Amino acid sequence: MQNLARKVWVNADQAPEDIVTALKALAEEFPVSLDRTRGAVELRFDRLDTPQTCSVSKEGECARIASSSISPALRAVGSVMSGIELLAIVK
Repeated sequence: MQNLARKVWVNADQAPEDIVTALKALAEEFPVSLDRTRGAVELRFDRLDTPQTCSVSKEGECARIASSSISPALRAVGSVMSGIELLAIVK
């Protein structure tokens, strides 16, 4: 089956370590890179204090994911990769 997921990349030096570890695992099966990749959406991550909260905003060719923990952040990564444009807070 062909993988139709949108390509994403993250600067490993600027992302939280737990998210980088998870993205390395995802990169074995999905188009995820830890290096700048032409045509890929850059992922940027911020931490929130509100439990189990996540927001995704689009900033040009970048998706900024603000989350309270790794679980909602990775759900947001999946949404970005699937092409769903999330602009609302997800609980």
